[in-house]
Amino acid sequence: MNRSRNLKTTRVRSRGRPVDEDARLVRRNRILAAARASFAAEGFHATSTATIARAAKLSVANLYQYFPSKDDLVLALVQQDLQADIALVVELGRQGPFPRAVESVLHGVLEERGKDEDGFRLRLEILAEATRNVAVRRALASAEAQVIQLLADQVGEAQSRGEVGREESPETIARLLYLLADGAASTADATTSDGRRSIEAVARLIARVLGPGK
Repeated sequence: MNRSRNLKTTRVRSRGRPVDEDARLVRRNRILAAARASFAAEGFHATSTATIARAAKLSVANLYQYFPSKDDLVLALVQQDLQADIALVVELGRQGPFPRAVESVLHGVLEERGKDEDGFRLRLEILAEATRNVAVRRALASAEAQVIQLLADQVGEAQSRGEVGREESPETIARLLYLLADGAASTADATTSDGRRSIEAVARLIARVLGPGK
């Protein structure tokens, strides 16, 4: 009896339309782009799922197939930002001497930050939500830990090449670099003279944190 039921289930599934994973990914990214813009423009709590669905040109029911709640959308955005941060850290290992690479990447990030007010506002929205939402707070903490660990690996390799001083551990230097870069990204706008001066000050502090190589 169980076997016949399984056979029936298999036949029913075999008649269904195959899942187009590429199309699902495109639709998922479209929803996230709509959520990113909507949250930045109106704030997390003022934005409804209906607003996001409309911006993504989908029904609310279709949106819920991908993200059952606004919390799920925020968590997915945190993961998107994590992947972008990881890509930046990986890029450090491809740009020559580590101190120079850090300065170059930081300047690039802050230049983009000055052109992306929506991204800056969204970041503040997510940070504010983390103070109220345990799941978001944990996701941010996990993302931060992953970036710092990857950065520590890069620092350790730079120390072994003599590009960074050994007075501090890779983990300590990585955490300080992360905090300095994060603070600069949250406050400095490279499109203004004050912002550029702040960036230069951060760059000098980073040079001190890294210390002289061999």
